[in-house]
Amino acid sequence: MTESPQTKAADFRPEPPAADVSQGGIRFDRNELAGSFGDIGTDLPLIVGMTLAAGLDSASVLIMFGAMQVMTALVYRLPMPVQPLKAMAALVIAQQIEGNILYGAGLAVGGTVYSSRRLPCATTSPRTGRSVSASPAPDS
Repeated sequence: MTESPQTKAADFRPEPPAADVSQGGIRFDRNELAGSFGDIGTDLPLIVGMTLAAGLDSASVLIMFGAMQVMTALVYRLPMPVQPLKAMAALVIAQQIEGNILYGAGLAVGGTVYSSRRLPCATTSPRTGRSVSASPAPDS
């Protein structure tokens, strides 16, 4: 005896959210765990390639990468995008860029992003005028 599709659909109960993300909570469920394995499959080869090409200390690179992933999650409540790492890895591996230049580039990009966070174009959408930052806009 087989069950009808209506019975299967009625028995389905979605998993409750682990935390209220809209209120600043961090959600960690099976979807986030699966995504982390997907990210490590992309990140690890790029990091190893950059470490070997630039002659960096592997322990320092891995520790700082992990620390920055955690900091990004806690501060911005968002996962770190992989695209900047892909772009930097392509440059470092193809051009055999040295570690000192890589450190300087990281500081320059970090300083630029940090200083540009207060610009109006970085916090509001030109089309709607609403906030697009990670933090909610204050009520007017």
